Amino acid sequence: MANKSNQFFSPEDHISIDAEHTLEQLSGKFQSVKDGLPELIKNSKDHYARLNVKKSQDRQIIIIISEDGENLGVLDFAGAALADFKGWKTWSSRTANRKEMSSDIEAGYGNGGKSFMVRGCNKLSSMCGYRDCKINKWGFLNDEPKLKYHAGIFKKSGKELKNYVEQDHQLVLNSELSVYGIEISSLPKEAQEVFEKRRSFTLVSLMRVRDWQKLHRPGRLKIFSSLPDNIMQHAQASLTLDTCNVWVMKGSKLIYPEKLKVSDLPSFEGLEDLEPIPIPSKLIDPETSEEIELRFKVPENNNLILKTSRQNLRLSDRHKARNVIRIKNERNVVANWLMADLVSLTSSAFIYGTLVCDLIEEESIAGSDRMNLADNALIRSLKHWVSNQCVEIAKRIHKIQLSKNSDEDKNAVSETLQKLRNLMREFLRRDITEGDAGDDFEGGRTRRSGAIRKKGMNIDEIVLEPQRNSLLLPLGTTVPLVIKCYETRGEEKFLVSCDSLVPCADKSDLEWVGNNMIRGTKEGVVRLFFETLDGKVQSNTLNIKILNIEEIKVGEQERVLKQGERYPLKITSFGEEGQEFTNLIYETYVDEIEMGSINRDGIFTAGGLSGYATVRIKYGTKENQVKTLRVQIGEEKISGSGGDKGNDIPLILLCSRESPNSEDRLAESRTHPGGEDHPTIIDNEPLWKGIIWINSDSKESRKARSRGEGGFMKIGSPTFQQFLTLKCFEVLKRLKMEDDVGGDSFNMDEFRNGIANAEMETASFLDKAYILVKELVGGEEDEE
Repeated sequence: MANKSNQFFSPEDHISIDAEHTLEQLSGKFQSVKDGLPELIKNSKDHYARLNVKKSQDRQIIIIISEDGENLGVLDFAGAALADFKGWKTWSSRTANRKEMSSDIEAGYGNGGKSFMVRGCNKLSSMCGYRDCKINKWGFLNDEPKLKYHAGIFKKSGKELKNYVEQDHQLVLNSELSVYGIEISSLPKEAQEVFEKRRSFTLVSLMRVRDWQKLHRPGRLKIFSSLPDNIMQHAQASLTLDTCNVWVMKGSKLIYPEKLKVSDLPSFEGLEDLEPIPIPSKLIDPETSEEIELRFKVPENNNLILKTSRQNLRLSDRHKARNVIRIKNERNVVANWLMADLVSLTSSAFIYGTLVCDLIEEESIAGSDRMNLADNALIRSLKHWVSNQCVEIAKRIHKIQLSKNSDEDKNAVSETLQKLRNLMREFLRRDITEGDAGDDFEGGRTRRSGAIRKKGMNIDEIVLEPQRNSLLLPLGTTVPLVIKCYETRGEEKFLVSCDSLVPCADKSDLEWVGNNMIRGTKEGVVRLFFETLDGKVQSNTLNIKILNIEEIKVGEQERVLKQGERYPLKITSFGEEGQEFTNLIYETYVDEIEMGSINRDGIFTAGGLSGYATVRIKYGTKENQVKTLRVQIGEEKISGSGGDKGNDIPLILLCSRESPNSEDRLAESRTHPGGEDHPTIIDNEPLWKGIIWINSDSKESRKARSRGEGGFMKIGSPTFQQFLTLKCFEVLKRLKMEDDVGGDSFNMDEFRNGIANAEMETASFLDKAYILVKELVGGEEDEE
């Protein structure tokens, strides 16, 4: 019977596709050594698995950097035969991985390793396989543009290296290793033993590695020394490191003295031993609110393993890749969920972990690189559950950070810092604002006319959202409210804490998150005001309109930002029927906290580093309703700083204290977190213009507070308060030098002379400061 479709449709014989352009897109992810090299060592592990080599001692893999730093190789002793190359040659092959041969084969569609071989080096790349006394050698000629992505076979003496017979296995391998300036005897002893036992090998070689070509010698040495760490931290290499012995060599020397391993990071203090969390048998799909039943193959193997890090993982590229949840099915790692996508709290930067779920099958794995998961009920419910677990740990971390020192000690230190700041006026040609961290700020500067300088006790006035009578916010997002409480004494006003206020709304469409954070749970308009506990004082009423936003668009960045620059993102929101809104407030955050901050109005403040900041704007209830963009920051800094000549003395605040007028940011973004990753005096970050932070948890501070094995002194102790006087003296010397020399940059000799003169002119500050501190702390003994 004739095909009916032929009566009205004539298909072409072949699918029309721009193959090179498609491969250009597929291969881009693997062009760097950072992401390409893990693919090659994973391929070695997979081939050991296909050959049923199970013991890790027999699975030797060596990463080799040539003596001249030009070439890179990956050597294993599985041995690729001619049949293995038939599948290898095909891009996006569905069958070349032969995953049915072993449960721990991670290969996807054969694109990762080949992509690195093409995009990762400038000259040529090759894969030489030797097994059963036969050589097969294929690869790519990358310095011929017309041959890009075209696999080819190499020749020897005019003969193709296709089942080319050579009995001497040592001769063959030594010949291949010669381009790295080494021979078999240079390899680790364990590797030599396996080679002699198996008499097979596969060596993938990249000549003139692209990433290394423009680097001078110091830059190359730095890259080479960090390569082992990068491999140990890369998610794609984890299973390989768990099941194989992987070594890294440069020339004949090991860069890392032992085999690479996936090692845990030092844990966040107080959260050292987190137990695995079993995945419940029933979860909720956040999109449909339906219950999903999970029928695990082996229930006890399905769990979430969360770990914490003492170091902020987002502060450096070295550890940033660890700040993820690795998703693993019963065979291998299939995806990563960025912690920044799961949790908006900045304390999530200290969390990483693994989700093991044997229900994640092939239909849940999407994308040619097999590192994305499909948008189905199982994945949505798992991600939602994992997010909630991570949020709880992030909250615990934040609570520990805040509770390291008592409020009493923090207040004592704040008072000391403020009085020391006042004392500086005698030594500097600047105005100074009386008061403490309650000073009002405008653009990072303290207001000198009409400033609210002191703090009161009783609430006489509550102002909700000054200069606004309404707010628009997307449904399902969490945003801060700006609330000011004042005590009035005649014509003067004094700031008062707002922690004891009671919120009053005419509808239950708002969910309260903390003292001043709200989340819209239902479309509509809510009338909101605050009042005191006794109901005697009420704020103005605010109309809050909650909108169901389907999409947002952000305008293109017009220029590279200067460090410290405030830049409003042009955000446009679109409702269900296409209505446009441009004045909403949003739930916003920045992945790399040192690169910048963003407030609820979409105003981004660039940090003090050049590069890209990853900004996320949440605008709905669904997991995918988050707009992600990258903001570029250049080397240039905006002129002026909180300590410039002629300006007010910067505020001196203890880390973890909220900065003035920062209520429009998420709670974690209102202060500098401090910690061991930062110095004691933090005065060079444009994000905090007009503020100098004192970090009581810096390595130096912890040494000053240390009692040996007896723990740490309180920050309110006399000893630490005296330590603060020395730190404030350092601050004073810097400010004095700026007064005398000016805010312009100067050379090292000018710096030495300037700081020496400043020290001599301000030395009497120490005498007065010690007397001041003694009066404040009295004769109390230091306590743990």
